Amino acid sequence: MILRTTIFGALLAMPAWAQEPVQLDETALQSCLSGARGALAAGAARIDDVMDCVGNQADICMSLPDGQTTMGMIDCLAAETGWWDVQLNEIYAAQRQGRAALQDDIGSDQMPPPLDSLVEMERAWIGWRDKWCTFEASAYAGGSLARVVAARCLLDETARHALRLAADLDAPKGN
Repeated sequence: MILRTTIFGALLAMPAWAQEPVQLDETALQSCLSGARGALAAGAARIDDVMDCVGNQADICMSLPDGQTTMGMIDCLAAETGWWDVQLNEIYAAQRQGRAALQDDIGSDQMPPPLDSLVEMERAWIGWRDKWCTFEASAYAGGSLARVVAARCLLDETARHALRLAADLDAPKGN
């Protein structure tokens, strides 16, 4: 529990310590998301098959002089995580809207209720993500690499979840 508090507390405080805001190539990130969504919707790939572009902007940032310190690496990873988190929130909002309409159509007495199921899943995922990233970082407990590993894990899991929800949103629906 102490490691989790230390890692995530430090990660949340990182942007305040940044010397300059991290610049990301929004076009490259959007291309990553739309390419992944297209491949997933076409059934041409699975989530892990389209993760290769996730982290590319953070990697570019970390190759620059300001990105080569522990703080710089965390800033780079946090910046891309932030972009994926915005996408995740937009996709989640679209999921909520669609599931609320479905729940209205079929009634909330159906098991499981579509909107309630989404909300419960999202809450559970947040807890799982935090525990998973704490576990990943625990292999480096006591060292500065623990924070970098935790930040990379947050990036990967946030992007993976955004793509998972997008794939579900984009999938053909039927009875």
